[in-house]
Amino acid sequence: MNISHNLIVRGSQILSHVVLLVGIIIAIIEKVSIIPYLPVIIPYMLVVGTLGTNIGLHRLLSHKSFETWKPIEYFCAFLGTISLIGSPIAWCAAHRYHHANSDKDTDIHSPIKLGAWRAWFGFWPEVSIPARTVADLTKDKFYRFLHKHYLSINIVYAVLMYAIDPWLLVFLWAMHAAYSFHATAGIAVSSHIIGYRTYNTDDHSRNSFLLQFVTNFEGWHNNHHNNPGNYRHGEKWWEFDPPAWIIEIIRKR
Repeated sequence: MNISHNLIVRGSQILSHVVLLVGIIIAIIEKVSIIPYLPVIIPYMLVVGTLGTNIGLHRLLSHKSFETWKPIEYFCAFLGTISLIGSPIAWCAAHRYHHANSDKDTDIHSPIKLGAWRAWFGFWPEVSIPARTVADLTKDKFYRFLHKHYLSINIVYAVLMYAIDPWLLVFLWAMHAAYSFHATAGIAVSSHIIGYRTYNTDDHSRNSFLLQFVTNFEGWHNNHHNNPGNYRHGEKWWEFDPPAWIIEIIRKR
């Protein structure tokens, strides 16, 4: 049976939430503390979330806002892949399509059109995104590999976490996957509803200081929609933007 990539992604995201919930219940019953794992969890979620999703899938691959060396590019793409939000090809296709249709009737996850609940939890309308949307990525063997073997890669990764320490499956794999889901949903939904607008863009994108903290530094959404090709999302002196600081280090001059 041929399972669609979208179904695989949604299924794995549901599974990660189940594993996290059941794991927390068992941890409470068995009096297992998360505290000893925090020195691993916190930097892991910051590094994988920032390098994988915000820098890799978003600013680098989706928008081509900067160039870096291939090993760094592939490493960031791999980190994005193990975050359970989709392969680079699939995620970038959806994101580019969103930008081309932001808050219009054809936007696949606009809270303005779908409502916040539907947009947040992935009840998006079925659309056929033209293959040319990600033609640059589908030409690359590495990205085709990540897309084709997306499920296998994440199964192996989860098994590896369990083999190292069963609680890492809960506190690292499941927790990060659940966080990644809600962080990306928070940007897709909340940043089109709450916050302030610096630019009068033709959508409802907004900047939010709060979202900047809870989404691994992707809160300056109105700035981003005004100029998607700029890897610097923070523009005012107080709009801090750590991913842009990292990009300054890893980008080709």
